[in-house]
Amino acid sequence: KITDETLTNLTFGPSKSKPSLSVDIVENPIEEKLRLIIDFKSADNLVIGLYDANGQFVKQLARSIILDATIEEFQFDVSDLATGIYYLDIHNNDNRFTKKFIKE
Repeated sequence: KITDETLTNLTFGPSKSKPSLSVDIVENPIEEKLRLIIDFKSADNLVIGLYDANGQFVKQLARSIILDATIEEFQFDVSDLATGIYYLDIHNNDNRFTKKFIKE
């Protein structure tokens, strides 16, 4: 279950290694389109899951194979989501982490 409280206790992946990717939410809060900019440092696999404020799985947003180091933009239509707080569970070959966004 993912919540603000559990986010502070999460430590996934190797703690001393350089992150193999960085993720930025372009605009937060969000009305209709969730836009992510992801900087991949090398070839990678990516899975993005969406969870509600109660930590319940909503849906899988992405499952991608990245063939080389690149910067990619991902867009997801979130207009059907209720107003509230949501969490993105982002994991790749090396790490797993969470990003929070607000749907207006």
